[in-house]
Formats: sequence, structure tokens, C-alpha cells
Amino acid sequence: MPLDSNRREFMGSLLITSSNGSFIELEKSQDNPLWFVDESSSFQIIKGEKYFLSVIDVNRRVISVAEAVVPEKADSMIYCKYASFSEDGQESQYTVKAKWERKNRFNNILGYAVVYNPLEVPSSLSLDYDSNQIQVNDSIFEYVIADYWCYKSYFTLFTLNESFDSYMSSYIIFYDLGIDVSFQDLMNTYNGIIPEYTNFDNSLGVFGAYLTDTISALNPYPSPY
Repeated sequence: MPLDSNRREFMGSLLITSSNGSFIELEKSQDNPLWFVDESSSFQIIKGEKYFLSVIDVNRRVISVAEAVVPEKADSMIYCKYASFSEDGQESQYTVKAKWERKNRFNNILGYAVVYNPLEVPSSLSLDYDSNQIQVNDSIFEYVIADYWCYKSYFTLFTLNESFDSYMSSYIIFYDLGIDVSFQDLMNTYNGIIPEYTNFDNSLGVFGAYLTDTISALNPYPSPY
């Protein structure tokens, strides 16, 4: 692909096309030139639809194409709740438990975030991909985390499509994806892909899709601070 040799920045463009013929050319993010985004947020992504990502060089030639199907339905959170409280010297720890139903055949990424007052909104998610998730039965999963006091906890469940799940399966071979990795860090640490898991023609890479379901719980315990 055409890269700026000084900045290692892709100099072409990316085009997303839906199976019904609608399309949008992505723009470089103002926050990060390595990201391509739909700044207008006008392009509609439909559950169950197939989309194509075309990599276009500076001469407007298509040099690589990938396709991805958006999951038809999202796996759903059942609850999250504060399960227990304990004190260790001057520190107070809280156990937060989440449960969800997996309706699809691929693994989930579970995101966790906290806020410390009612005016704050979550700024990032810490992630877990199938490493600390507890399978209760064929479709029900749980996750338990111990944390210090916060005002509210959030869990976001990512329902992955096949290509995204394949990428994550190969990703954890090289990286220990634990609860301390944020979603933006995950996207920025792409260092290659096992060839068997690429879904681009004429290049290596992954074009994936996901749906999300988010649930939150207020901490019933008063602040110790």
C-alpha cells in the first residue's frame, strides 16, 4: 500500500459499500491520521447486511477488497450488580458481577468502565476476550471483577462477526488481552495477522463488524472517601 515513508501513513483512501449499493468514502480522522472514519455519521450499518471495504491508492485504483457480514442480532446483557463488599485495612473493595446470554456462535469481548460521580461519562473501556469469562451453560456466561469504590459500573458486550472473532483468536496468541487493555489500544496495536485469518484479497488485514449491548449499575454502597 502507498505509505508516507516519514510518517508510515497510508496515502490512499477507503470506501465502504453495502450489498444494496450504498457507499461512503471514509475520511482521515482529525484526531488520528491513521484512522479513517465517517465524520458525518450518515452511513447506515444494518444488522445482517454484507459490506465491502475497498482500499484505493492515490491513482484511484482499487488494490484490495474485503467483505464482512454484520451479526443479525446482538448477544444480550442480563444484569450487572454489586455482589459483595469487603474492607482491607483502609481500602474498600467491591465485587461486581455481570451475566449475559450468547446467541451467536462466536466469542464475546466484554468491556468494563466506571465513573466516580453522576456527571461523569465513561471515557474508555477495559476489555476481556474469553479469558476471564465463566461459562455457566451452553448460552449463559458470567464475569466477576473486584474493584475499588466508584459511583457506577458499566459493562458493554461486543457481539463479533466471524472475521473479528478470527482476528481476536490470533491476537491473543501474541498479546495477553486482559482487563487493563482499552478498546482504542486494541485497535492501535495491530502488528500483523496470521495469513489464515485475513479476509482481504491481495493484502493482509481484517475487516470486521460487531454489535454492542450496554448495561450499568449504581453502587449501593456509600463512598468511603
